[in-house]
Amino acid sequence: MFLDRAIAAFLRPAWGAPFGSRPRSLLLTPSGARFFGDGEVVDVPSFQDAAADPVAALAACAQLLTSDRGKRIRIVLSDLWIRHCLIPVDAADSLGDAELLALARGQLSRQHPDTSEWPLRVALQGNTLLAIAIRPEAMDGVRALAEQAGVRLTSIEPLFAYLRDNVPNVPEQRDGWLLLEEPGLLMVMFVRAGGIVALHSARLDEDAAIVASRLLDRQAALLGVGAGGDVSLFSGSASPLALPLPWRVGERVRY
Repeated sequence: MFLDRAIAAFLRPAWGAPFGSRPRSLLLTPSGARFFGDGEVVDVPSFQDAAADPVAALAACAQLLTSDRGKRIRIVLSDLWIRHCLIPVDAADSLGDAELLALARGQLSRQHPDTSEWPLRVALQGNTLLAIAIRPEAMDGVRALAEQAGVRLTSIEPLFAYLRDNVPNVPEQRDGWLLLEEPGLLMVMFVRAGGIVALHSARLDEDAAIVASRLLDRQAALLGVGAGGDVSLFSGSASPLALPLPWRVGERVRY
């Protein structure tokens, strides 16, 4: 476990020099994988049962890393393999790392009892604590994959944090809604002055547009902001998601 003020990385990036080249990235989701960097993009088709077994998905990608021995690799994991929560913390600066970690573990375990033994990472944004737990088999599988391939693992990131930090046109210094669509999962975020102040996900057991609208309405009510307006949509699907009024898709990014 560790505490950091950046929201993205489970393992902090280690560029080695201020102007060092960025590492290549492996984006791993149940619908497939994408390996990109230096202008090259390689797609791997979907994996059978990968949603239930991230280790199988990692094994399917081992061949992608054979030519990258000694190079730096960043691995981005589907949000289906993590659990998360946002925790308001009064006077966060007065609390030590151990206290913040204990608070995050307790709150996350209450919301998701199955995560009590999962690796935990936390990030502090002002007086809000972001707690993220990753499935142990996914974390262990990523590390084993990197070791076997002889690559330097610079970070392990959840997909929502990677998209929030690395994709252009994301609201950074203004209020804004972000919606992330994955196979079987939707995640909604509200960004205010560069920080995530609302973060909630739902499994898709009915029409995605209905679930998205319900998520957005609920979060808007909790935040006390007006429902409706533009939503930045990030989707791995080729089929556009249409939102019912008063919501509408503004910026659309396919990852």
